[in-house]
Amino acid sequence: MGDNYGIVNSGSGSINADAMAAGRGARAVSGGGSAQLQDLQTQVSALLAALREAGGSGEIDGDVVETGELVEQELGKERPNKRTILGLLQGIASGVTQVAHLATAVTDIQAAVSALF
Repeated sequence: MGDNYGIVNSGSGSINADAMAAGRGARAVSGGGSAQLQDLQTQVSALLAALREAGGSGEIDGDVVETGELVEQELGKERPNKRTILGLLQGIASGVTQVAHLATAVTDIQAAVSALF
């Protein structure tokens, strides 16, 4: 079999990359993901607003809202910690299991965090 300088993705595999290159001498340069981080921050802000609304109506406990605020604070740091964010999101997920739209939003944000960091 000869040399292969390409990228092969088959079956149920997936690729999520900021920059990707293939071939002899190929280079990939990442823009740092700032647009993706801004998108994530927007998603978290929307989630936090929904958590506050659900907390105000008694659908979820107030500590879930506080945890959402901690996620927002962590994302605002110069170097957000992926493990911290994912741990906080797991706590939120366990507190919103009975509220489908919130559970879905948390799952989407967890996937975005895993892909970004």
